[in-house]
Amino acid sequence: MGEPSRGAEWSRPHGPSLVLGLLWGLGGCIETGMLPATDSAGAPEAATSWTDPDPTLRLVGGGDPRPQAPTAADPLFMEGVVHRIDLAFEPADRHALDSDPRTDVPATFAFGDERWNVGVQLKGSFSYRPLGQKASFKIDFEEFEEGRRFYGLQRITLNSMVQDASMIREHEAYWMYGRLGVPAPRHGFAEVWVDGEPYGLYGLLETIDGTWAERVYPDDAEGPIYEGGYGVDLEDGDANRFDLQRQGDLVEPWSDIAALIEELEATPPEDYLAWLELRFDTPALFRMMAMDLVLGHRDGYVKRKNNFLLYHGLRYDRWALIPWGQDQTFRGNMGVHGNYSGELAARCAESVPCQRRLDAAVTDVAAAWESLDLHGHAAATVALIEAACEEDPRKERPCSHSSVLEMIVERPDEVRADLAEE
Repeated sequence: MGEPSRGAEWSRPHGPSLVLGLLWGLGGCIETGMLPATDSAGAPEAATSWTDPDPTLRLVGGGDPRPQAPTAADPLFMEGVVHRIDLAFEPADRHALDSDPRTDVPATFAFGDERWNVGVQLKGSFSYRPLGQKASFKIDFEEFEEGRRFYGLQRITLNSMVQDASMIREHEAYWMYGRLGVPAPRHGFAEVWVDGEPYGLYGLLETIDGTWAERVYPDDAEGPIYEGGYGVDLEDGDANRFDLQRQGDLVEPWSDIAALIEELEATPPEDYLAWLELRFDTPALFRMMAMDLVLGHRDGYVKRKNNFLLYHGLRYDRWALIPWGQDQTFRGNMGVHGNYSGELAARCAESVPCQRRLDAAVTDVAAAWESLDLHGHAAATVALIEAACEEDPRKERPCSHSSVLEMIVERPDEVRADLAEE
C-alpha cells in the first residue's frame, strides 16, 4: 500500500494544534529497534544506518539508542494522530465470534477511504471482554490473501485499555522502550466503530510476528517467536509450554528453547553474565529488565514472569526478550532489588557482576526519563487523547491521568534512592 488517504487521520477540533501534531510526528514517529550487537561472542553488527536521537544519552552495556529509519508502516504510529477504524461483520460472523472468540471470522476493516477483508478474533485474559462490551481485537490482513500487508504489517492489535483509566500507560511505556533501543512493538491510537456503533478509544499496537521481525532484525528475520504466559519461563520442563507465535525457519519447534533452558540450568552463577552475553542481545536485555523495574511494572517479566515474548535470531543464534502487555506499568515503587520472579532476572541477582550491570542499566534508564522528557511526551499524549477518553462510551472507569504523570516526575529520584540504600 502507499501513503494513507487524508481520511485515515482524524483530528479532533478540541485536540492539539496541527503544528503540535506535525512537530510531534516528525520527532516521534521514528521508533527504534535493536539489531544484534557486536560483542565478545563475535556476532557481527547489521549493516544499517543509524542516527542518535540524544547524543548526551549513553547507556550501559555498549551502544547508544539507535532509531531505525522510517518504514512504510510509520503513518499508523505517527505521534499526534488519533486514527479512525471501522469494523463491520455479517450477522452470522458476528454470532460466530461471540460463540468462539479465539477463531478468526471475516470482517470488513475500514481505514479512511480504504476497505480490507480481514480476519478478526477477540483477545485478552483478565482484560478480555465479549463483543457486546469493549472487546479487544486481533486483526489479520493475510487471513484471506497470503502475503497481503497493511502498511507493511500482517497483523495489528486493537487494545481496549479497559484496565487503564489513563489510557496512556502502554503508549508511554512502548515509546520509552523504542527510544532505548529495546526490541518492542510500536503503539498509536484509534477510535473504533463496530457495525456503525462507537466502541471508543483503543490502543493501536504492532503485533509481534514476522513483519515485526523484518523491521527490527532486517538481516536476521526468519527466527521463531515464543510467548510466555504467567508462570511459563526459562525453567526445566517449560519449553513446550511456550506458545509458538511463529516458527520461521526453525525445523523443529521448541527444540531451540529447550536447548536454551538446558544451557541456563547448567550455568553456574560465576559464569552467568558471560553466558548471557553469548546468548542474548545484552544491551537490549538489561534495558528491558531495567525498564520493568523503573516502570513499576507489577505484571511484567522481572517481577511476575509475565507479559513477554522471546525472539530467536537464527543467523547469529542470538535471543531477545520482548516486552508485551504494558497496561499495568506506572503503578508505583515496587523496589529495584529483590523478589525477581523472571528466571533471567533471578539468576542475575545471584551473580554480583550481573546485578551490578542491571543496577547500572536501571540508573541509566531513570536518567533517560529525564533527558528524553518522558513527562513532556506523556503530557502531550494526554492532550491528544483526553477528549476521546472522556467521550468513550464503553470505558469502565472515569479517565484519570494524574497518577501516571506524577509517577513519571517522582520515579527517577525514587530509583536513585533505592539504589543508594543497597
